Amino acid sequence: MDPVTTLAAKSIMSTVSKKFAGSVIERWTRHRAEMFFDGFAVSLARAELGDLPWHNVNDAADAIFEDEQRSEILYDAYRRVCFSKSRDFGPRILGMLIAPLVVRGLTATDDEEAAMRAAEMLGDADLIELETFYDEYSLKALNDDQKDVTAHGDEIVIEWCDESIDSERPYLTEVVVSALDLSEALGDWARRAQYAGIIDESVTAAIETYSTRSERYDGDGTLFKYRTSIILRPAAALVIRHLKLARS
Repeated sequence: MDPVTTLAAKSIMSTVSKKFAGSVIERWTRHRAEMFFDGFAVSLARAELGDLPWHNVNDAADAIFEDEQRSEILYDAYRRVCFSKSRDFGPRILGMLIAPLVVRGLTATDDEEAAMRAAEMLGDADLIELETFYDEYSLKALNDDQKDVTAHGDEIVIEWCDESIDSERPYLTEVVVSALDLSEALGDWARRAQYAGIIDESVTAAIETYSTRSERYDGDGTLFKYRTSIILRPAAALVIRHLKLARS
């Protein structure tokens, strides 16, 4: 590359990088930060005020920044917000989840950590899809006639599909027993939610014996049953509760 071309390329790179930093990075970082502090304020209004001097906002802010644990909580939240896939709902949810921790000077529980990962990793459309899925099956869990959907506290277990293999007729049955592909079953949002730790799948096996009588065989048969379930973890309920607040 000749000197003139090199100089022109460097000039273009310098201009583009400055505009990118100002028009893209600064713009969307600022927007996400605004959403975060909006959620933070909403949650703060609902939380107990703890031992911080909230009668003087400056003193309360100083107390937060000078406290090692509280400032670390805020720093971690800032990192999550900057890299949040969601522009609006995720940062708000993060703000709502972080505020009580900052006020009380507490570390997040495992469920809160998973909920914050979901708020960081899922986009706005993903969160809406999660809400639709969660609302549908949480209602089914309340229906005694829906035996395939059960609630265990804040955890919801959905019996998704059943397969079986008969030892006496293996040539009639072909079953591939493997982990359920949540992206294929529910959509790409579910795989991201699984990575965050708020949704999962499981396969359980059961063996059932029976007596068989025929001209060719007289004895016992065995039925191998496989059940695949989708599990909405308690952290999913936490995300949905805060998402509904973020949308209100």
